[in-house]
Amino acid sequence: MTRDPNEPEALATLSWHPAPAAPALAAEGLHLWRILPRARLSAAEASAAFALLDAGQRARVERLSQPDQRARALQVQAALRCILARYLERAPASLALARTPTGKPFLAEPDSDLVFNLSTCAELALLAVGRGAPLGIDCEPIRLPRHAESIAARLFSPQQGAWLASLPEAARAPAFTRCWTALEADAKCDGRGLFGARAPESPIPEIRHAIPAPRHIAAVARTTLPPPATWGCFEFSDQH
Repeated sequence: MTRDPNEPEALATLSWHPAPAAPALAAEGLHLWRILPRARLSAAEASAAFALLDAGQRARVERLSQPDQRARALQVQAALRCILARYLERAPASLALARTPTGKPFLAEPDSDLVFNLSTCAELALLAVGRGAPLGIDCEPIRLPRHAESIAARLFSPQQGAWLASLPEAARAPAFTRCWTALEADAKCDGRGLFGARAPESPIPEIRHAIPAPRHIAAVARTTLPPPATWGCFEFSDQH
């Protein structure tokens, strides 16, 4: 059976721990934060979260048409600031966030080497935090789209396509999700976007997968990555 060289032999199931007030992150380390936003907020909760965001974040939240989508996006964007603030020991609302020309968010704090990337899917969001080298993360529910074969032929590597084609029907949904999350995490790592061409000087990142929640697969991309067993995995709570 042909396998993509970036695919791990087994998927680690991540264990989530209470969030530290002041996380210690080594230069080569990786932290993942799991955020579980609710579909509804009280007026007071929404106002408190909204007050943490900058103008760009507020505009993106307000553009969402569905109330549950707005509520979850508001919580995730506020959580992003609260989490990064723990590393910098700053007030969440004081952090400077910016975007690259292709739209990738980054921390615009000149005295910090902290980097991050965020993935959201329905009722789950994952935030990857590291130092120095750019990060990409994607998380998706396990599924097999109707046109999986044509998607694979157009977007996946020949090795990935051969691997998918060799699998029995029951195994194709998790395999497809692994390939898709790898594609997304890679594209988000250098910020080129899903259909953008890799810049000549941009290195091909290492990609590792893990299970962050039942029936979900996540992929993380960075130039070099420690094994998932060494990742710091924290459950975010706005109560702490």
